[in-house]
Amino acid sequence: MTQFRTSSLFHYTSFNTLKKILEEGIFPNYCREDLSHDEITRWNFILGIPMVSFCDIPLTRTNDFRSRYGNHAIGLNKQWGIKKGINPVFYVHNIHILHFLHDI
Repeated sequence: MTQFRTSSLFHYTSFNTLKKILEEGIFPNYCREDLSHDEITRWNFILGIPMVSFCDIPLTRTNDFRSRYGNHAIGLNKQWGIKKGINPVFYVHNIHILHFLHDI
């Protein structure tokens, strides 16, 4: 059976960014997420969410990542990711969750 995941997390990037990561560490970029739902709730809700992209696909299946994000990668153990609080992406479509986030 083909393995679809690895025991490592990979962050694909350019050579210059990889050098910077090795010198300074990994720092997130803030992604603007618009959680507004004007038609139903009549409120605007925009967040800046810190993000760093990782994947755990086998190295034999990385062509798409390299062509999109850069030909260089840093690989980290998944246990490192768990200790650092790295979580997978959640795609939320339920309006009740958006209401909950608005009330925080």
